[in-house]
Amino acid sequence: MAKRDPQFKTAFSFTSSLQRHYGALQVFALGDDEMPVIKDEILSDEEGLSRPGVVKAIDEFKTAVYGEEYNE
Repeated sequence: MAKRDPQFKTAFSFTSSLQRHYGALQVFALGDDEMPVIKDEILSDEEGLSRPGVVKAIDEFKTAVYGEEYNE
């Protein structure tokens, strides 16, 4: 039985808890000694969210939804 391809992408995002669970199942099933490093795939892309166009779009959305006088 081959290990799961780390490049495999699914249409569904798993929580980090499920990712760890499936990683543990894989270790158990394959008789490995070590738990694989699990990358949390649902974390926000901080670099992408800090791009000027994205920041502007977020600010415009907040203004449209909450108004000019909204304080965070």
